[in-house]
Amino acid sequence: MVIKSTLFVALMFSFAHACVAQEKTHPTSVELGVLKASIGVWDAEIEVWPAGLESASIKFKGVET
Repeated sequence: MVIKSTLFVALMFSFAHACVAQEKTHPTSVELGVLKASIGVWDAEIEVWPAGLESASIKFKGVET
């Protein structure tokens, strides 16, 4: 009986510690400013060499919103 109650108390402390460890932190205004600076429409141009650098390249254009 004593072992069961000791185990129960140990498990309760373990679960309480796990819940505290999962608290969410709020981003600072500096972090939000960096993220806000990337909002918008971005034009992209990509060049790839599928058969190696010695072969012809393929160019792609796209837009990211």
